[in-house]
Amino acid sequence: MEPLPTRKRMLVPLNRVSSTPRKKPGVSVKVIGLFARVLGFVFKVCFGWLGWVLSRSQERKLAAEVRRELYFLFEDYDARLFSPKRSSSYETRVIVEFGVVRLLIGRHHGETAFAVASVFAPDHWEAFQLIVSGITTWPSSSAATTTRTPIANDLATFAPVLRRSLRFLEDALSKDNVHSTLTKAIEMENASVDAYAERARANGVEPVIYTSPLKGS
Repeated sequence: MEPLPTRKRMLVPLNRVSSTPRKKPGVSVKVIGLFARVLGFVFKVCFGWLGWVLSRSQERKLAAEVRRELYFLFEDYDARLFSPKRSSSYETRVIVEFGVVRLLIGRHHGETAFAVASVFAPDHWEAFQLIVSGITTWPSSSAATTTRTPIANDLATFAPVLRRSLRFLEDALSKDNVHSTLTKAIEMENASVDAYAERARANGVEPVIYTSPLKGS
């Protein structure tokens, strides 16, 4: 696939420099810090398996909820559900693959997030909202107007949004269209970063704009 646009990121410096010099930690502080690191290492060696068991339990729970709430993917689209590669984050994640669409579902502290990728660009994950926002249209209370794509932060409210987006996703993430879709999504995100930067400058803060590599799985 052809190269995609670079993705902009923004940092807002706090510009808070203390005039009081930092004191060097005393011997007791150093001893306590060393003890804490040793204790953490021992705990990891002795009980690291417990974290793995809890993680697997959370994955199975999320997978069961996905099968229940997004049943139409498995009944009508022969979807496959599997666990992604392990990450260093504490987020519980599963992937559902159906047709040309890959759907990543992550949960952390009760909040659920959704990202999509194409089988033709399997590691280029983009937020579900970013892909569909401004591209699909949703009826509002008035027949003459439309609204932006509804935002969902749990599977129950996400299911109807996804169901109405399936035809669009299959087309947008197809082999012929995936590059233009990802390009448009990145450009929309970059425009949002530029807008935030302008607001920061208007408030007397000069943000740091930099680029980052494409999102991976």
